[in-house]
Amino acid sequence: MLIVLDVWPLVIDAGRSSILYGPADIFNEVSEGPIETQARLPANSPTGEAEFDLLQAVESLPDPVVDIALAEALRAGEPGDLGRLADVLTRRAPSAAQGALVEVYHHLDRPMRTAIAGMSGHLARGIREAAASSQPRTLANLVELIRHSHDLSLLYLLVDLFRRGDAQVTDAAAGLLEGIAAQLANRSELPWVPARQAQRVQLVLEACAQSATQQGSGCSAVARSLLWLTPLSIGILSGLPRQRNVLMAKAIDAILSDPDEPCNLRALPGMLGLEQHRAAALRGLARLTRRNAPGAIVHQSHYTLRPAVGAAFGHLTEPDKLVPPDWPASASVDSVRWVAALPLDEATGQKLLLDVCNCEDRQARARALASQIDGAPTGDDALDASRFLPWTDDPHPAIAMTACRFLKRRRWSGWNVHCRRLLQSQHRSVRRLASLELGQEAFDRLWHGWNQLTAQQRSATAVVLLKLGMDVFWPLSVRLRFQDDAARLRAITIIELLDMGQAFETQLLGRLGDDSAAVVASAVKALGQATSHRALVACEMAMDHPDARVRANAIEALDRMKSRRHAQRLLRMARDESNRARANAIGALLRIEPGPAMASLARMLADPRSAYRRSALWLVESMQLQKLSSLIHELAGSDPEPTIRHRAGRIAAAFQKGATSAGGEPGEPQNAA
Repeated sequence: MLIVLDVWPLVIDAGRSSILYGPADIFNEVSEGPIETQARLPANSPTGEAEFDLLQAVESLPDPVVDIALAEALRAGEPGDLGRLADVLTRRAPSAAQGALVEVYHHLDRPMRTAIAGMSGHLARGIREAAASSQPRTLANLVELIRHSHDLSLLYLLVDLFRRGDAQVTDAAAGLLEGIAAQLANRSELPWVPARQAQRVQLVLEACAQSATQQGSGCSAVARSLLWLTPLSIGILSGLPRQRNVLMAKAIDAILSDPDEPCNLRALPGMLGLEQHRAAALRGLARLTRRNAPGAIVHQSHYTLRPAVGAAFGHLTEPDKLVPPDWPASASVDSVRWVAALPLDEATGQKLLLDVCNCEDRQARARALASQIDGAPTGDDALDASRFLPWTDDPHPAIAMTACRFLKRRRWSGWNVHCRRLLQSQHRSVRRLASLELGQEAFDRLWHGWNQLTAQQRSATAVVLLKLGMDVFWPLSVRLRFQDDAARLRAITIIELLDMGQAFETQLLGRLGDDSAAVVASAVKALGQATSHRALVACEMAMDHPDARVRANAIEALDRMKSRRHAQRLLRMARDESNRARANAIGALLRIEPGPAMASLARMLADPRSAYRRSALWLVESMQLQKLSSLIHELAGSDPEPTIRHRAGRIAAAFQKGATSAGGEPGEPQNAA
């Protein structure tokens, strides 16, 4: 823009000088000042007048006089010149003179208004200056500027407009508040609205609500703003006594009662928690009920977690009409919580929640299961497990495990039977839980029914424990410390039966000093399943134990370890006074030094003591020693004991047929005394 100074003189009054720039002295004044841009007469100027760009000349001057001059030029300028003047003024340092931009805001074109709105932070001082104006047009421009800037930090200026503005300005400010509140309520669609500004909006709303109730202007718009921001405004509304804020209370009640108000979809559930507005909120919900269209209101179900709101739900007369019409296809976390809060009869409510188990939304299914668990009867009431069994097959392991743990915690009578079906679950965690439950059941049956079970039943139960992966280490470790000798002996026997001597090696070594010789003997026998050097040394030391059962079991344990370094001790023990220890020693020697062992066994078969001959027969039969068949035939025909003759005859017949027969338990010599 080229300004001709003889057409438009510019007066600058800085309080210290008054200079009139005209066509006659323009060159001298400019050349003596700090302006670097000098005017030049065009070579072909017909008039000889000086023409130059004055705005470009003064734009870089930091003097506040320039700001004042630009502001006055904006107020008095022609519409065609305002854009250039406003552009220069916005680039100046912040000053009160920039308030002129707000005064002429309605005259500027859209690009310039957009630029000014985007610089609201830079122009904050001038905007505050304009807010102090008494001109309605300026205040209306201020409202528009705040609307276009999307700058929530300027909302505090609206409070003053409510206090001293006229009705038109107040209504405009209230409309702006309502629009911003609606945008904040849907801020997921408006990324320019930061959630951290919510507290600032709350403070502005509180001040505007107090002013609006006193002035009477903008009450409806402010009321809608409060309802849009229900989470923030509950504290505001609870702090506005109804008797002092009749206008605001009536406006809120009228809005709540109207089902066509968009803000009600957000506000109605929350307003149930305020006693002064509960009646109006219930009327609004009742009208939505008659329309059978709960709509997006179900997404405000988090308010039902508040005790006051949950209690107010009990006053709904037709709650079944507030169930989403496309249930359970539309089930979500919010809608499930909403349905769970409705005062439906128990059967209907539980059925609606159970229908969600086929929903694709994992969080909705988890919420439905949690609601069912919360509503399950406690105490002596019978648990209806049919409500929870479908959840144990849920596609998500966490949900399935939650249902399983609940049934287990409530000690449902059919839990163990159901666990057998859960062994086929698609989730490893569920299968593991079922295995542990069934394993615990099998372990309890083995432990408590030990004396009633046959050897075959004990072995079968042990196989079940191993297949289920039952962790028996802790329960057996505890039982190894029982005071009862029989309990300790049973625990060690189960350890041996499960072939877990290696796992319990430390505990078994600790039992070698037990006061009960039977416990020590069982511990030594179970140590034969270990492979460590200390277990080997412990078994070798047990060969010198004064109790014959311990010595016999030590030989069996070392034989199982396939140790060969104790042959000389075995030769001595082949003459042991205990028939079982002697038989075990001879049996071990047969694998190391067969010659001396066969001679010792022959002498044992001819021993005058029947217990020794019986133990020798067991050894011949168990090891299938057909080389001694002649001695067996002799015993079968001439032994004075009928039981020995019968057994010897059976062994001889088996040898003769070349068949093999187990013929007695390996531990039978233990009973041959």
